[in-house]
Amino acid sequence: MINFLTVIDIVFTCIEAWFALLLLQNEEIKGKSYKQLILFGTLVISVVIMSKADCGLLFKWVVQVLIIVVVGSFVYECGIFKLLLYGLLAICALVISEEIVISIWNIYNKPVYTDNIIYEEFVLSLLITSHALYFWW
Repeated sequence: MINFLTVIDIVFTCIEAWFALLLLQNEEIKGKSYKQLILFGTLVISVVIMSKADCGLLFKWVVQVLIIVVVGSFVYECGIFKLLLYGLLAICALVISEEIVISIWNIYNKPVYTDNIIYEEFVLSLLITSHALYFWW
């Protein structure tokens, strides 16, 4: 049985992958546009697998950036360095958004640190607010 937090994790993973594709929308696609779905699917599946395997956050970020670079080089007409910058920008924007939301939360509520997030309502609020901020950037 899939629990609520697993579903939320998958949904927000899909949103993060979609944001990464939005960053790449100005790049020309090699061949058919369905190739973007391959990049999207690869990002989502890899993050879900890494979440289930309980991989570290830094490892997840490195893998996501590598997927954007490797798979993106087959999908888009831009160079590897540019894809690397897109991947790093996507990860940095997400991390900064989460840190801003956590800092604001800590000002007005009992402090919660990123290493020990245990409150389910906080996790859901953090995800929704940080992804809204991430999308706004």
